[in-house]
Amino acid sequence: TGLSGGLTLDQPTAKTTKRRLEDLAQGLAVVGIDRGPNPEAIIEDTAAQRTYFVKVGDDINGMIVQDISAQGVMVAYEGEELLLR
Repeated sequence: TGLSGGLTLDQPTAKTTKRRLEDLAQGLAVVGIDRGPNPEAIIEDTAAQRTYFVKVGDDINGMIVQDISAQGVMVAYEGEELLLR
């Protein structure tokens, strides 16, 4: 008796957001990290043939840089996070 049985929009939206984040990050590669007092990273966008110099809080392709560490650069898009290496 109806299709509303337990379906929510949260799951498809999260999957869509994660897929969008992966699309935004495609072609990005971390090529250098300066872990000084104000960490910075150098990220190359192979598709756009562009190089970005980013700090925490910066925007790159619509994603926000959350953290820069020895492991890579953590970016976020609409609540989803992804580690760029």
